[in-house]
Amino acid sequence: MPDAIPFAVAVLTVSDGVSVGARQDDSGEVVAGLLAAHGYDVVAREVVPDDQGRIEAALRGLCARARLVVSTGGTGLGPRDVTPEATRRVLDREAPGLVALMLIEGLKSTPLAALSRAMAGA
Repeated sequence: MPDAIPFAVAVLTVSDGVSVGARQDDSGEVVAGLLAAHGYDVVAREVVPDDQGRIEAALRGLCARARLVVSTGGTGLGPRDVTPEATRRVLDREAPGLVALMLIEGLKSTPLAALSRAMAGA
């Protein structure tokens, strides 16, 4: 298989705790590291709190800077977990096959992956 064609990607971490400096952005670090290790050019990393309007604005801004935006956080069942709703408002088309693939891969490491409400699309 040929190497990945490098292109600009961005990582968005959604977390109240990380956004106020109470926690480290471990998941954003892992995501950015994996993307870079596979040859992608990580051009931006941002952190926003669990706020639908702020998430939407960050996604729109990052989409203007990168061909791929990967978000982490805010996909659980808690009342402030609104990343899927914000993402849905930014997408033109959903990609349910990518969501299914994320679930399958996640279940290989934890049964709690079934509680995630992933969203993907273009």
